[in-house]
Amino acid sequence: DIAAAGMKDRVVLLGECKWSRHKVGVQVLQELKAKAERLDRLQGFKHHFALFSRSGFEAGFLKESSTESLLLFEGLDRLR
Repeated sequence: DIAAAGMKDRVVLLGECKWSRHKVGVQVLQELKAKAERLDRLQGFKHHFALFSRSGFEAGFLKESSTESLLLFEGLDRLR
């Protein structure tokens, strides 16, 4: 859903938006990472990820993703 690249610094931000009534789980991050690996033009880039969720994130997800280069956005209030 979201992609931005800094060609000079070789960094990329990839994001996914989930606007459902269900909390986002770790599988969404895993799928986003898998998509990033398939993008040949981004080989050698430092990857950063962003997830947007209307309904928040599963408790286990927050613990598992604490070491990731990851931005999390929950609901409309935090997006404004």
